[in-house]
Amino acid sequence: MKRITRTTQRYFIHYVLLLALCGTWSSSADAQPLTLLVGGDGSCSFNNVQAAINAAADNPGFDEIHIANNANYLAQALTINNQVLTITGGYSSCASATSTGSSTLSGAGGSHDSVLTIGGGGNDVILNSLSIIRGDEVSDGVGGGIDFRASGTLTLRNTSLSQNYAGYGGGINFSGDGGFAELRLEEGSVILSNTAQYSGGGVRVRGNAEMNMFADNSQIGNNEALGSTPGGQPLYGTGGGIEVIAPAIANISSPGIGIAGAIVNNRASYGGGIAIVGEGGNDDEAIVTLFTSDPARPIRIQGNTASQRGGGIYLKPNAESFPSGISSATLFARNFRIDANAAAQGSALNLDDASATGNSARSSAYLNSSVGTLGVACAAGTPCNTIDGNLAQTINGTATTGAAIQVAERSNILVRTFALRGNRGGFAVRLAGDAGSTNYEGVFSDCLISDNVVSAHLLSAESGADLELDDCTIANNSIGAPRVINASDNLILRRSILDEPGKISATIGGSRTIDNIVTSERISLDGGNSPTVVEADPRFIDPGHGDYHLRSASPAIDFAPAITGDDRDLDGLPRDQDLVLHFNRNGVRDLGAFERQTSLPLVLNADFDSDLVHWPEVSPGYSARDASQSVSGPAGSGSLAVTEPAPSSGAPLRVVVRKQCIHLPTAGTYVLNGYGRATNATTTQADTALLNWEFRSNGGEACDAGVATRSADHILATSGGWSHPINPALILVSESEWTSNSSIAISLVRKHVGPLHTAGTVSTRFDGISLTVNGQSDVLFEDGFE
Repeated sequence: MKRITRTTQRYFIHYVLLLALCGTWSSSADAQPLTLLVGGDGSCSFNNVQAAINAAADNPGFDEIHIANNANYLAQALTINNQVLTITGGYSSCASATSTGSSTLSGAGGSHDSVLTIGGGGNDVILNSLSIIRGDEVSDGVGGGIDFRASGTLTLRNTSLSQNYAGYGGGINFSGDGGFAELRLEEGSVILSNTAQYSGGGVRVRGNAEMNMFADNSQIGNNEALGSTPGGQPLYGTGGGIEVIAPAIANISSPGIGIAGAIVNNRASYGGGIAIVGEGGNDDEAIVTLFTSDPARPIRIQGNTASQRGGGIYLKPNAESFPSGISSATLFARNFRIDANAAAQGSALNLDDASATGNSARSSAYLNSSVGTLGVACAAGTPCNTIDGNLAQTINGTATTGAAIQVAERSNILVRTFALRGNRGGFAVRLAGDAGSTNYEGVFSDCLISDNVVSAHLLSAESGADLELDDCTIANNSIGAPRVINASDNLILRRSILDEPGKISATIGGSRTIDNIVTSERISLDGGNSPTVVEADPRFIDPGHGDYHLRSASPAIDFAPAITGDDRDLDGLPRDQDLVLHFNRNGVRDLGAFERQTSLPLVLNADFDSDLVHWPEVSPGYSARDASQSVSGPAGSGSLAVTEPAPSSGAPLRVVVRKQCIHLPTAGTYVLNGYGRATNATTTQADTALLNWEFRSNGGEACDAGVATRSADHILATSGGWSHPINPALILVSESEWTSNSSIAISLVRKHVGPLHTAGTVSTRFDGISLTVNGQSDVLFEDGFE
């Protein structure tokens, strides 16, 4: 696949490092700076903004304009040329020394024009504490709020653009004309509710230009590219939020505003959130780079809509007939989230291609690949590196056969360490054709593909497209077609889990590399002949609640050979961990998206931490988690309280309250213990908290197949205080007894003697249930598997 070669991309990496070291930009002044005051009181030197701009132009070098809010600024059609100028609004009067709000510059009431036009060269313009509204360019004009066609820098700081209109660039049109131009959207910059007739609803970046949006509390939202002529005929409609046209580039890491992302709720025909567009035939490249700057709030492309293609992001290259050439479109992303977007095709991401006589052009997307170490990693527990909740549907909500990720012929995508889950459409991924090279059109690694609902195949590589999947977990998807994977040509499937019971794993039309796989159906993959393919339940921790980490006795643990280098799983944890309790089938590497770091704990949610997941009810109505008492686990983790149900008169004396099924990773001596408490104990009325265990040599996946090989009660408490028995229960599992389906089922049991309690009375409690093997310590929660 093609890698980054552009000088501008290398420059950007160094540029970001420079910003981190320097923190701010500065500009030099050629003459004594002026501070020009605009407003409606006696301290003001001007009563209109353009007059102040003109005065600053007569004073070469840096100048400032302060705008007071004691006047109205309507029918604005301001012009700046070749100036180093800061305009700051929000002063209560011209006598005020500090800005305390913002000032509104409105285009309402004037001729059809941008609110602000910037031209010429060498500009360094800063707009601070301003609201630029109701610019009303003509339907084929550019830049409703701001039209920048120049060289130099434009910085927006605590400035908003809203309700502006133009044919192209409803909020801002930013084009590098006559030299390099940079647009900086700093903290408090909001591009909201602007409209383009044709393209670039919020921002249009074109030519020798670069847009940088790194700061907190900045957002491009609720903008629209209508994509039709004023008479209603469809035309263009690219980039509802942002349109980046080659050779322009955009770099975005802003966490957005609050919990909302940076690019949200925009609309277009193509590229509801972002459109990356090739133009001309000069071998130019349009590039967008997304990365994260706040660990708790990753860069987010959220809730955008495209009536045609690319709800979140759309890539469209350009090709012109030979010998003119091509212009490509490229996306780089690192530590991202693309969620809740919608489109008829490519609800999250759509890569188009282009062709003309003698030439063809491609789009390329590299997610968590080829962008070095830009930005920061996401904080633990933060939804990150996910493409989730995207919908393939028409603009009126009718479901379509589109994919969440759609890649056209000649284009390609390379994605590492990501989750594709909870999307709805025809496909999760659809590769529509051959890129015409030896490279694979779709390469996905360290990935989780789960909980998607599709009407056709989950993954489809058509018309000669090649598909590669490495270290991936594919599970719990609702699939309309008989097969999970449709590969018309070559398929590489390595070190992965494919758990889709009732479905055929794959159709493969070309060569196949199938190596180290746990699957629910193997014949379509290897014909039943490969020793590295196993048909088995992978034993995820809790797939019903979206947890696809591996239980300790999963057959996918220590399965495949190690790989040289610092290799990480979807959690960012090191691969190739050799777990001492597990037999190494072909090596020390686990299959799928997640590498288990330790064999223990065997008992899940042993301290009833925050919920009762992993402890299904056996007798409903007898138990609940109680956060008020805890003797084991982290503070506030609570315990399990057993209460008398109402009416109490029919309550049985021995109640199996809850139960957990634990498969055993090896033969050995298993050590079972826990904490118990029994209340209301007297000589005539006694409660007992006990664990009942059942060992089955071949208990099946539910630990209940056939009669138990051995079973016994282990009493935890018979008195009112918390008790932890000195002598645990020892369960010997010999080599001859142990199988891959050996299990111990642990039941929490309340036993009562004497008169029954009043309904609702707490009779027994449980906490800190542990099961270890061969003397190993069951250190709870250290690896985050609960």
